Amino acid sequence: METTAVKKMHDSLILIPAFNAEDTLRGVLDSVKPFCENVLVVNDGSIDKTADVVRSCSWVRLCEHERNKGKGAALATGMTLAKQLGYRTVITMDADGQHCPSEIPGFLQEYAQTGSHIIVGSRFHENSHSEDSVPLVRLISNRLSSALLSWRIGSRITDGQSGFRLYDLSVADLFEGLNPGFVWETQILVRAAQSGLKIAEIPITRRYPDGTKTSHYRSIRDSAQIIKAIFSKH
Repeated sequence: METTAVKKMHDSLILIPAFNAEDTLRGVLDSVKPFCENVLVVNDGSIDKTADVVRSCSWVRLCEHERNKGKGAALATGMTLAKQLGYRTVITMDADGQHCPSEIPGFLQEYAQTGSHIIVGSRFHENSHSEDSVPLVRLISNRLSSALLSWRIGSRITDGQSGFRLYDLSVADLFEGLNPGFVWETQILVRAAQSGLKIAEIPITRRYPDGTKTSHYRSIRDSAQIIKAIFSKH
């Protein structure tokens, strides 16, 4: 008999925004497949072989931006397409291998139990497991911005910069006017809270596969933009 979480998986799509991710993306896709074969990669204007990696995986859908528009734009494109395809939720993951696909069912269980519109996977939750240390600058910026974000939305979020999330696709109505870069993931939380939508978080594993910062996130510059977005009107 199928569990509720497994049943929900049929309605959910794994969405992976990717920019110049040829070195890590195949490993991510292979590790996701046992948990969900509903996968969409949005190739955000990569100039490497990211698109070829996706094409080599027959079970993965590919959507492409002709030029790099930013992570937020890639997420919005993917979620809009997912909604058109009839999915109810998407689970977003980064293309650099920082997220553990084995934790995908936890998002579905939380969604089934709470009906939250956005569920954030927190690397800094009191119940999170750590495999690797966090670069100090990244840790400080994340804690500061997460504290400010929690105050802004009136709900405790310990990892406001996490890219491992579940979105109920009703949030697609909130996309207009959001920043197309990393700030998008902060703005959508603020806008969702202002719209009365429910936000939750669950613990996820903290890991940096190669021991270094692997994403395109620029700690100081992007953190400053995130803090600005927290206090801006949306």
